[in-house]
Amino acid sequence: MIHSSFDMKDIGVADVILGIRIQKNFNEYIRTQSHYIEKTLKKFRSTMEAKFLALDKVIEEAEWLRYLLEGIPLWPKPVTAVCIHCESMAALTKVKNHIYNGKSRHIRRRHNTINDLLRNGIISIDYIKSKENIDDLLTKGLCREQFIFTSRGMGLKQRQ
Repeated sequence: MIHSSFDMKDIGVADVILGIRIQKNFNEYIRTQSHYIEKTLKKFRSTMEAKFLALDKVIEEAEWLRYLLEGIPLWPKPVTAVCIHCESMAALTKVKNHIYNGKSRHIRRRHNTINDLLRNGIISIDYIKSKENIDDLLTKGLCREQFIFTSRGMGLKQRQ
């Protein structure tokens, strides 16, 4: 047995593995990411800083995409700025402010990088109202009307 080779102890039935909560309900197991979401929300406190960090990640991907397009010989040059939609006015205001007045060094570095990319025309950032944001379908529970709107915005067709 494995316990003869390694120092182990039995801590009971696993209820969270890799951020996924596992619950037994009658004859089935229910898996949710509520534990991971709650932990992330607690870490960032559901704030402007969390939205800013998410925006920074999107901008990293947009920057990568732009450099990829520049490397394709048949792609028209110059490559236009990659437009990013942001539904957080607070994060957008923070990005567009040229001076960062916060205490966190990692946020200051990201803020400066984002401003450089904006200034050099690599990215552009536009505000989008939450109700017009088609990616909500992937991240939130939506009412029927909003679900239909975002599905159509993604080019998905409904069954008849």
